[in-house]
Amino acid sequence: MGYFPFVTPSSSGGFANPMTTLGDLISGGSGGAAQRLAVGTNSEVLSVVGGVPAWSAAAAGGLAPSGDTSGATDYANITGLLTLAGAATLQAGTFYTDATIMMTNNQAITGAGVGETILTSATDVVLIQMGNEQSDHIMRNWMRLGGMTVNQTGGTQTHANVKIDGGGRGTTIQKVSTGGGKYGFELMDLDRCYFEDISANNPGTAGIFLEVGFQNTYGTCTFVNCDAVLSNSNTYGWYTAPNADQASPNQLDRMVFIGCMAFKTSGLTGCIGFYDTIGMTSANFIGGLWEQNNRQFRTDGTGSTVNFLGCTFLDSTTTCTDIAYLNGSGTFTFRDCRFQQATNCFNGVSGSPSVCLEGKNNNQGGLTNLFTGTFTSKMGTDTVFAGDATLALGLNNQRFGLGFIDSLIGNPVKIYPSADGSGAINFLKADGVTVVGQFNTTTGAFTLATPLGIASGGTGQTTAAAAFNALNPNAAPFNGKVAAPAGTVSGSQVMMGCGSVCAYTPTGSGLVSVTVTTFLYNATATQSDIIGPRYGTGSAPANGAALTGTRWGCSTDPAVRPSVVGASETLPVAFTDVLSLTPGTAYWFDLSLLSGSTSDEVFITNVSMSIIELPAG
Repeated sequence: MGYFPFVTPSSSGGFANPMTTLGDLISGGSGGAAQRLAVGTNSEVLSVVGGVPAWSAAAAGGLAPSGDTSGATDYANITGLLTLAGAATLQAGTFYTDATIMMTNNQAITGAGVGETILTSATDVVLIQMGNEQSDHIMRNWMRLGGMTVNQTGGTQTHANVKIDGGGRGTTIQKVSTGGGKYGFELMDLDRCYFEDISANNPGTAGIFLEVGFQNTYGTCTFVNCDAVLSNSNTYGWYTAPNADQASPNQLDRMVFIGCMAFKTSGLTGCIGFYDTIGMTSANFIGGLWEQNNRQFRTDGTGSTVNFLGCTFLDSTTTCTDIAYLNGSGTFTFRDCRFQQATNCFNGVSGSPSVCLEGKNNNQGGLTNLFTGTFTSKMGTDTVFAGDATLALGLNNQRFGLGFIDSLIGNPVKIYPSADGSGAINFLKADGVTVVGQFNTTTGAFTLATPLGIASGGTGQTTAAAAFNALNPNAAPFNGKVAAPAGTVSGSQVMMGCGSVCAYTPTGSGLVSVTVTTFLYNATATQSDIIGPRYGTGSAPANGAALTGTRWGCSTDPAVRPSVVGASETLPVAFTDVLSLTPGTAYWFDLSLLSGSTSDEVFITNVSMSIIELPAG
């Protein structure tokens, strides 16, 4: 490296140093004369302004907007950066696009901030799409979008502003605001994703659409300080539903919403703050705000488990009909929440949901009905909010809960009421209201509200005779006789036509004991004949019909050979079995024969069939 020696100005015309202060520089002035360039301020960079060196503010990094309102230039520039570098940093200003900007694994788009960087389109398209799982069936990881406003301005808006189609681990959207569009954010098939400070404004259908698509996976997602603001009637702040191609959607699972909001501007109708159509296996709303929606929360799913902790439900416009419109089964827990101004606080529309009130909820007034509709149970500890005897059966407005016990251990075990009487100890259904049994601690008698049915170990009856008949519902025993069916010379087994007489319908256990006896002989010579028992349902086969039905009484049809010829000396044959039949179904029972010689007829005679339905056990 070279160096410049220190030069001292001299009176003899040598070089005169123009620098006077620490950090000064020497630059060439007019005619190349040395002049002082004073040091700049912190963060400034040396640049050229008007052809001479000068200190100036550092230029902003990233891509600047092109000014092309057609959208073609900005679209090409942004997608080009994603292709080349996997990331696009956008300066402040307005960018335009005429097509969907597609992102994939590990790609990122970052702006200068909400309201600073604006991406807009008058074309009816998704402006930014992260992943394309519905087509390529691949979940994309670590996609990132942040720091911008995304708007649709066209007259026709049938797409989302921002869409995730298969967001895998690490995919995130932070500090993004949307305006217009069918959906502000359409978030499909998410797994371990994170969202913070996203805001959906003025959507045509829903602000934030949580959509179950091809992957049928939705879970372990967190939303922090996210909101939806409604400015159109019949729209939803948050919305869960399946994609049109997903006929059997799985429920959302392990969802957390922290400090999120759903707000409706005044003068609108049919708006729902959070509308769940699928059901959520596990969802937790913490510190959320639902304000002025016509229905604050609605679910149509089954078997949901949803918890609200420290949430606020407000309506200063007196248009809210339901705070919790529960149109499906599940358990919905509210702890330390605030409620204000609604026709119904908890509406059990269908599915008999359960509501649990815990902690100290706050009724701020204007609630016409605390509970309406049908609930499996109303439980919890907050009897101050719910009122005395509302949560199961409280005593003297004391806070209480439900205890679940599978074992009582002691010697002795003691269970006793505060006072004796006929209803001192009650046994209730899960609704906490319906009494199924009472123990009279004065007389020691136990009484069931309804006689215990047979399936539960009782008789369902109140008299001994009726109880005996109830415990013995089997059909009466049967014996049928067929004297002499027509014989056969067939070389294949045919039916003997006994089923029209030997028929039986079990009515109780269906466990049936069947025994048949008969006598077999040949007309002209001793032959090795085959005989086999059969049973079946429907029309009984006629004599000589082809072999049909199910074999019983033997594993294979036996070959038998009379020792002599003629009806005077016959061979006895018997079959017995225990069959499991369907109660209420009619069955026929028959025998089949095969002659050992097609020139010698074989006969059976004196057929006797006995059938008895046995007790279950």
